[in-house]
Amino acid sequence: MVEENVLMRKIAAIETLGSASIICTDKTGTLTEGKMTLVAMYAGATDYAVTGKGFDPTVGDITVGTTPGTNTGGDNSKEAASVLATLGSAVLCSNTTLELVEDENDKNPDPENDKWVQAKKWAPRGNSSEAPLVVAAAKIDIKLDQLEKTLIRVSQIPFISSRKMMVTVTETTG
Repeated sequence: MVEENVLMRKIAAIETLGSASIICTDKTGTLTEGKMTLVAMYAGATDYAVTGKGFDPTVGDITVGTTPGTNTGGDNSKEAASVLATLGSAVLCSNTTLELVEDENDKNPDPENDKWVQAKKWAPRGNSSEAPLVVAAAKIDIKLDQLEKTLIRVSQIPFISSRKMMVTVTETTG
């Protein structure tokens, strides 16, 4: 890094950059944050718009239509079999989970006493490309712990870049 005249503020950032083989930027050269979101999906010959922001499954919804906020009056996405099947399958094939964690960068005043309390935020644990699917599923109350009560993962073949896929085998119990 010294040979490239890099000014470093935090050694951890330089260690991470030094071990990176690929750095992704957008067309302006800005580094990406790795916060992918699902904004639209196609299931059962229907377009759906996914609204919300970030990883918070309590904000936003999945509505019929190609543009967020435009509901064409079709099936409610929480009851549409194609949406339930698509996102349920995605959750079953995923190893990513969502957790409500303390946000180290955000503190709020507590009205009951004179202290500051740590704000909470939703954060994915696992593969960042699976996170948007898990968040969308949680928006319509599909959660892995509920699915695992009747659907058991029997086998898994991990993702391999040459094969470009991961395989899971799930057994139904009831």
